[in-house]
Amino acid sequence: MRSTQLSESLNADFDMFLLIWMLQYVVMLLLFFVNLHCG
Repeated sequence: MRSTQLSESLNADFDMFLLIWMLQYVVMLLLFFVNLHCG
């Protein structure tokens, strides 16, 4: 029981990390395209 709870919490942390990483990647792409258009 405890091990499944631990794995669930680890999965939640991993999902959060993945979400933040993807957001950073999207923001970098947006800034890149804005620089291409404005520069």
